[in-house]
Amino acid sequence: ADGDTNDLKLGDCAEDSADLAEYYGSDPDVSSGDIVAIKDGAYQLESERSGLTSKAFVSKSTLPYQSNTIGIVSTNPYPDILSKGVFSEQEHPVPIALVGRVPLKISTENGVIKAGDPVTSGTLAGFAMKAVQSGPIVAKALQDFPSLQQSAGENRIPCPPEARPDILCATVMAFVNISWYEKPLT
Repeated sequence: ADGDTNDLKLGDCAEDSADLAEYYGSDPDVSSGDIVAIKDGAYQLESERSGLTSKAFVSKSTLPYQSNTIGIVSTNPYPDILSKGVFSEQEHPVPIALVGRVPLKISTENGVIKAGDPVTSGTLAGFAMKAVQSGPIVAKALQDFPSLQQSAGENRIPCPPEARPDILCATVMAFVNISWYEKPLT
């Protein structure tokens, strides 16, 4: 903050960070790139360090177009993460990206993904898929998957065992965009 005017000055988060995040408690299997959903709601508590604060918990998304998805687990957030120190290690704190660019676990469950496509939760726990009907989305893809030539940044990963054999999985860059997608009329 500027001492003279109390203006808050924001830049591009940091040289090597691409998103702003907030800590949430989570299930132990939640990891970077997962789409997460609200688990058990939130509650307020008094903290010696910061006064009145709150805790909220997340788990991997498990349903297509899941209505209670709230974000993507960050890989490299800006160093000053919101809610830092609120959760104990036993609560498995994870940084949930609020805005910015993040790697996202994605599958071809709903077809090929093009840069700019809206993405939502799919049937594979924690994975995104292309949104092809109206519903909640978590991000916009920033790169194609699969690309004709495996591009820099396209990081193919094994799909979960329950995936159909024709599905491909990867982590791709996405822009966090928690919103509602309306399928265009044809």
